[in-house]
Amino acid sequence: MTGRRIALAAAVLLVSGVARSAQPPASITISGGVSLGSYEAGLIYYVVEAMRLNPAAARPKIVTGASAGSVNGFMAILQSCGGAVPDPTASLVWNAWIPLGLGKLHVPGQAQKTSAFSRAAFDAPLELIVRTWNAGLPESCDAVFGLSVTRLVPRVVTTEGERLRLPRVEEHFVVRVQGRGPGKAPRLTNYVDPRWKGEQALLPEQQDGEVVFSALVDALFASTAFPGAFPPQAVRHCVVRAGSSGARCPVADAREDLFVDGGVFDNTPVRLATRIAAAGLREDRGAGPRWMDAPDLTVRDLPPSLVLAYLSTEASTFPEPTNEPRAKKFETLLGVTTQVGGAFLATARAKNLLYVHDDSPDVFEHLIIPERHLPAASSPLGAFFGFVEGELRRFDFTLGMYDARRLAEARLGARLARAGAPPPRFPEDTPAAREAAAAWRRYVCLRAVMDGAPEPKEACAGEELRDFRIVLQTSIERLWNACAVLKDDTYDGDALCRRARRGEPVMQVPLVEPLAGDAWRRRGEENDAAYSMRLLAAHQFEFKDLGLRRDEASKAPATLRARFLSIGDSVAATQPTGQDLVVSTLVKMAADQVAYVPPRFTIWAMYGRDPEIGISKGFATRGVYVAPLRFHAALQLVGSEQLLSSEHGNFIMGVVAGAEYLPSWWSSTRLQPSLLLRGGWLFSSNDGGGFGKCPDPGSDVIGDCSRPTIQGGVAAAVLERVRLQLTANWYPPAGSGQKNQWALGPGIGVQWGF
Repeated sequence: MTGRRIALAAAVLLVSGVARSAQPPASITISGGVSLGSYEAGLIYYVVEAMRLNPAAARPKIVTGASAGSVNGFMAILQSCGGAVPDPTASLVWNAWIPLGLGKLHVPGQAQKTSAFSRAAFDAPLELIVRTWNAGLPESCDAVFGLSVTRLVPRVVTTEGERLRLPRVEEHFVVRVQGRGPGKAPRLTNYVDPRWKGEQALLPEQQDGEVVFSALVDALFASTAFPGAFPPQAVRHCVVRAGSSGARCPVADAREDLFVDGGVFDNTPVRLATRIAAAGLREDRGAGPRWMDAPDLTVRDLPPSLVLAYLSTEASTFPEPTNEPRAKKFETLLGVTTQVGGAFLATARAKNLLYVHDDSPDVFEHLIIPERHLPAASSPLGAFFGFVEGELRRFDFTLGMYDARRLAEARLGARLARAGAPPPRFPEDTPAAREAAAAWRRYVCLRAVMDGAPEPKEACAGEELRDFRIVLQTSIERLWNACAVLKDDTYDGDALCRRARRGEPVMQVPLVEPLAGDAWRRRGEENDAAYSMRLLAAHQFEFKDLGLRRDEASKAPATLRARFLSIGDSVAATQPTGQDLVVSTLVKMAADQVAYVPPRFTIWAMYGRDPEIGISKGFATRGVYVAPLRFHAALQLVGSEQLLSSEHGNFIMGVVAGAEYLPSWWSSTRLQPSLLLRGGWLFSSNDGGGFGKCPDPGSDVIGDCSRPTIQGGVAAAVLERVRLQLTANWYPPAGSGQKNQWALGPGIGVQWGF
C-alpha cells in the first residue's frame, strides 16, 4: 500500500481529502453484538447523519456485517441513501432495536424446540425495513452489501477428482443495491465474478437477474440466528463456479439449507469488504468512485482513497472485565478442554480480521475504529442483558452517538482544520434537530456529564430522564471499578479512568444519590450481570419491563432470574425425555448468573448408611426470594442391608423432621451447602414401633429397640441434582436398660428442585 493510501485512510472518520470534487468511498464493517446492536445502531445513526452534513466526508460504498452487524449494516445503506433524519428516535435503526425486549423475544406458550426466542420478534423491525425498501432509494444510491452466515451442517468442498474432501461451514452473500427513485423498490443483484474459478454463494434470482428480496431477508435472519437463542434459518441459495450456469442462481435451481449466526466463524468480515472493494470499486477522476458491472476477484489492490472503518462493540478506552485463565485451571482434563474450546471459538470469530492483519498489516493498522468511553449497559450475560429493559438499550444507543461524536471531533475536525476548511457540522446542531430537541435530551445529558459542561444538572433534569441518569451512573461506577485496581498508566489516556486509578471519588451524575461507602465496587466472585443488577437496584432503577415499581427495585435480580427460568422451563418442555433435564440445568446456570435463589421445594432420594427419602420446603419472602431457614423432613431405613440379604434382622424405619439452613448468599448453581438439625423416632419391628416390649433393651445394635433420634449435619447439592450429606446421629435411651448410641450417616443421592 502506498504512503498516500495510508495518509488518506488514517486521516478522518470516513473522510478523505477535501480537495476532491467527489466524495471518497468508504467501507464500513460492523461486528456482531447481540443486544449491543443498539449501541451499534447509535453509532450508525450519528456517523451517517454526520457524513450527510459534511461534503468532505466519505460516502459508504460497501458495508459488510455479521450477526446483529449484518442487520445494522443493511439499515446503514438504507439510511445513508435516504433523506436526513434529524430526530434519532424517528430513525430506522432506533425503531428496529429499542422495542426489542424479552417480552417480544419470548412469548409464553410459543416455545420452540430449537431455540429460546422466536423469529416473530423481528416481524416489526422487518416491516420497517421492507417499508423503507419499497419506498425507494434515489438513483444516486449504488452500494454493495455483504454478510456472513454459518452452515448448520457443513458442505463438502472437493478438489479435482475428489482427491480431497474438506468441510465448510462459513459462507458469504454479496449483493449490490441500486436505487431507482421514489416509489420503486431498488434493484438488488448478486455481486459475483462470472470468471472466478473458485466457489461463490448466490441468492436466488428472477429471470431479469434481480435477487428475490425475501431471500436476502432470510439471509439476514440467518446471520443473526445466534445458536440456542434463535432457530436456524433456511436460506435458498446456489454455490457456483465459473462456467456453471454463467454464475447465475435461477430460483428453480436454488437449494435450501439451514444456517445460523454468521458471527460464529466470521464476526469481523473486514476481509470480505477489502476483497470486494479491490475487485469491483473503481475511481474516475472527477466523477468519483463507481462499481464495475461485475467484480474481478483477481484484483487485490484497494482504491487509493478508500477509507476503511470497523465498528466493533469491543474497542474501549478502559479495561473490560476479562476471565483470564489461572495456571491452576490447566492442571485438570476439564480445565484444559474448556480452555481450548473457548480459545478456539474466540479465535474462529476473529480469524478473518487476523487474516487482514497478517496479509495487509498497513490496512489493519489504519482501520478507523470507534472506541467506547463507558461500559455498555447491554454487555453482561454475553451481551444479552440489553434485552432486559428498554432503558438499557436507549442508553447504549445514546452512548453510540456520543462515541461517534468523539471520534468525529478528533478525526474529522482535525483534518478539516489542517486543510483550512470550515469546522465540521454535527447532527445535533442543525435547525431541524433543535426542533426535535426532546429526542436529543439523553444525548445532551450524556455529553454534559462526560465532557464536564458547566450546567450538567440542567441538561439532565426531568423525571423522564431519571432512569437514564441511573444507567449512566452505574456505567460510570463500572468504569471506576475496572480502573481503580490498575497498577499502571496503560489506560490513563481516558480522563475518567485516570481519575479512578488515582483514587478520586466516583464521578456523580446530577440528581442521582451516591451509594454509601464502597458499594460501587464489584464484590469478590460477583459476575458482571449480578454486579450490574445490584447497582441498578441500589439506585432504585424502575424495572418497568419486569413489572416492578421503583420501590421494588431490590426484587429485580430474583425477578429476572425467575423470568429466565420460566423461559428455560417452556423450552425444556419441548425437548425429548432426558434432554429436557440438560436444557433446564443449563438455563438455570445462566439464570443464576444474575442472582441465586434456592428452590422453594426440594425432594431427594439418597443411599448411605441409612438410606432416606427427604423433602425441604423454603418459604417465599418479598414474592421472589426464599428464606434461608427451611422446613426439613425425611423417611429413613436403618439397617437396610438386611433387606438385601438372607441375614436375619428386624425392620427399622426412622421419621425425622426439623430445620435446614440454606442462605442464598453462600450458594450458587454449582454448589449449595446447607446445615441441618432434625429429630424424630426410630420405629423398630422388635417392639412394635415402641408400643410393645423390647426383647433386649441392652443391645448395642441400633434399631433393636424403638427410640428417639437427634441428628445434626451438613449437606451439599451439586448443580441442584446430586446431594451429598453427612450427619452425626445420637440415639438417646427411651426406656429402662437402654444405652446411649451414636452413628455417622454419610450418603449420596439425587435431588430435584421445584
